[in-house]
Amino acid sequence: MGIEAPARVKYALIREATERDGNMLNVSWMCRIAGVTRSGYYAWLDAAPARQSREEADQIDFANILEAYRFRGRPKGARGIHMRLLHTGIRMNLKKIRRLMGRYGLKCPVRKENPYRQMARQLRTSNVAPNLVQRNFHGFGPRKILLTDITYLFYKGGKCYLSTILDAMTREILAYRLSPSLEVPFVLETVDALVRDYGSQLDNTTIVHSDQGCHYTSCAFLQKLRDSEFLQSMSRKGNCWDNAPQESLFGHMKDEIRDAVSYCCSFGSVQEIIDYQIGIYPMTDFLAEYAAEGRWVRQQRINLSRDEKINILHAIEENAKPENRTYRYNFFFDNCTTRAREMILTNIGYCNTNFDDKETQSTYRQEIHKLNGDHRWSRFGNDLLLGYLADQPISKREWEFLPDNLSRDFATEGRKDNMNAPQDLASTRYYNGKEGYITMVDSTSYLIPKQAQVAESEAITPIMVATFIAIIIIGVSIIEWRKKKNFWGFDAFLLILTGLPGIILFAMIFSQHPTVQINFQLLLLNPVNLIFAWKTISKMRKGKLYWYYEVWGWCLLVALLLQIWQSYAEGMSTLAFSLLMRYAIKSTLLDLNSSKLAIQKQLMNKLRKDK
Repeated sequence: MGIEAPARVKYALIREATERDGNMLNVSWMCRIAGVTRSGYYAWLDAAPARQSREEADQIDFANILEAYRFRGRPKGARGIHMRLLHTGIRMNLKKIRRLMGRYGLKCPVRKENPYRQMARQLRTSNVAPNLVQRNFHGFGPRKILLTDITYLFYKGGKCYLSTILDAMTREILAYRLSPSLEVPFVLETVDALVRDYGSQLDNTTIVHSDQGCHYTSCAFLQKLRDSEFLQSMSRKGNCWDNAPQESLFGHMKDEIRDAVSYCCSFGSVQEIIDYQIGIYPMTDFLAEYAAEGRWVRQQRINLSRDEKINILHAIEENAKPENRTYRYNFFFDNCTTRAREMILTNIGYCNTNFDDKETQSTYRQEIHKLNGDHRWSRFGNDLLLGYLADQPISKREWEFLPDNLSRDFATEGRKDNMNAPQDLASTRYYNGKEGYITMVDSTSYLIPKQAQVAESEAITPIMVATFIAIIIIGVSIIEWRKKKNFWGFDAFLLILTGLPGIILFAMIFSQHPTVQINFQLLLLNPVNLIFAWKTISKMRKGKLYWYYEVWGWCLLVALLLQIWQSYAEGMSTLAFSLLMRYAIKSTLLDLNSSKLAIQKQLMNKLRKDK
């Protein structure tokens, strides 16, 4: 007969009983009752100092384990603790770590199953579409190949999921949805947003390309594409390169917003970062951000009554509501400056000011040049994309799309109602020689001082590059004419060189920004060159002139003439002139039929003999 318990427990009970006052039992009787040996009990007593030392050592080791367990605020398992201890210079085997974790009740976190994989099993289908794109992301034109995928965004409160649809050619995000759940409906909502905003630009040849995730193989998604009359394409399994532009977008996006998202405490905060929207945050944070970036801040104190201040404050609060703060940003027509102007002048009342909307002598392009005039390549890029409408005279209100222009008008234009006007004539403001106007601005100060910036001179400018290319074109053309050679390979190079940038200009036709839609430089950088390049060169190899080459020559001439209405990017006129000269020289060497070419060669040989 014996007690059902571990031997060490029995030994401890025996020692406790023997140490009690009035104990009538001896050790032998208690060992017999407990079912242990007398020698074992005395051996356990002799080992007490060793157990005490082991206990103290275990407590020290457990303290290290607990510190590693709590490192970075995340619980870890035995292997994670083991690796952390190695980083701190402590060697402890996994067996000991697991023993001490079990002894002191330290739980190892058990990871939940990936919800995406769980959902994939539930929605597993055989609806895998063929790869129609084959990594040819630019060969179909804008709005023809649409890439879609899902990515994770981690924040303090958890994680959310972002679904996007990207135009493979223009790299424009056409639709997106942010969701706290990974369920299928938010992917379907992305397609609905696409159809709602761009349905008129899509047709039954539009391809929606994705990976083989469960969302895109689900019956609901397939039905949604069929209803929208889209073609479905899928990447090969486990091959991210088949959807490379979409993966690149997610990578660059996370580089930009990772820090901001990591500080978010709610799903709504993450959505505010993803959307381009109006934000309200402390002035101290604003100044700290600008100071860190080396920027200056100028403050203008505006003459406003108490009621006007309250009305403007209410207008800001109304504009900052969740349903109003997200808007489609437009650099010229709807930006942070234009919104501030309209908010102030609307609440003052246009009738109480002398602000007028008369036409100015400036254009959008000229105003942009004031900002990037010292950066030649930046100006070249802007001028290349800006079209005919950017060279049209703008009104006073349109001129105020830049903060400097608006602040200048606020400092010079005035109020007609004489609100807070000074009583003494000496301090009365004048406007256009008329007495009684006060300026909108009461005082101006710099919250962050303006620092002079020295623009670095650029060693190679766009006009240098254009001139160099023009010299090569004209030089090759003259050599070709003098030697009566046919350098058709050089023409192939020029057609491709001028056709590839034309794809970008052609895509701008479908832009939401009106100033880039009509661009006469498209006649020079013509994407149609890529379509007719093969046929044109094939004819040139036979000594014939293809009709499209003549059409392009006329396009070059028209492009030069249209400079009357549109300013071209730096060096583009030089390039167009050199190409036109090559066309003129080339057209004297080639003709539409080979018999005329033979006669032409005979006449040239005769002229040489006469000389």
